[in-house]
Amino acid sequence: MDSTTTPSNESILSAEDIHRDNLTAFSVGNKARFLLNRGLLALYETGLYRALDYPSIIKYADVNFGFSPSQTYESLRVADALRTLPRLTEAFKEGKTFWSAVRDCVFPPQSPQGDGKLGSPSPGQRRPGSTGR
Repeated sequence: MDSTTTPSNESILSAEDIHRDNLTAFSVGNKARFLLNRGLLALYETGLYRALDYPSIIKYADVNFGFSPSQTYESLRVADALRTLPRLTEAFKEGKTFWSAVRDCVFPPQSPQGDGKLGSPSPGQRRPGSTGR
């Protein structure tokens, strides 16, 4: 192994350093996801995606971010809901909670029996607050 592939003692990070860097990256990622979702919602609500020559917000998110239609709608719904949930918004942006937890707070998963009692619609039903745009 040459010197370019062998770490020197000066470049070895401690577990604590790596963990701190991971937490920082996670928080930065959450902030970026929040800003992306908020931007998608702004383009969607104003129709400004058309000014960028996209026929729909779905096409815009697919081409630019590789989002599926379901990912796009999920991002729009969560961004909309977070406008009225400031504590959850701040916890997410600060890296104190996960995307899946935020999503599940906004749209709880179905119960194991599939009865929908926890607020998730059955396939084909619109979620409360969705506009169908």
